[in-house]
Amino acid sequence: KFKLFFGCRNDNDYLYRQELEKISKQNKNFGLHTIYSRSDKLGKQGHVQELLKGYKFGNKLEKTHAYVCGNPQAVVEMIDVLKQKGFPEKNVHEEKW
Repeated sequence: KFKLFFGCRNDNDYLYRQELEKISKQNKNFGLHTIYSRSDKLGKQGHVQELLKGYKFGNKLEKTHAYVCGNPQAVVEMIDVLKQKGFPEKNVHEEKW
């Protein structure tokens, strides 16, 4: 199973939206969770960190990997949330840009 927590400013910044939504609808093993930081068009406004805080990942985190990318401060905050959720440090991978 694959979960994508995707954050963007607004509709104009939502890269690959059509493709991601199509994949999500066609594949039950792909979950798409999107949040806008500067718009509440989707009914949610904020950052990916808030999505992660509210998500229940289950209890098999020793077999679950997280790949985090984004601006350096956001990456640090997302990793902190994942650690609080119980992700083993070795299973959290990062790329800051």
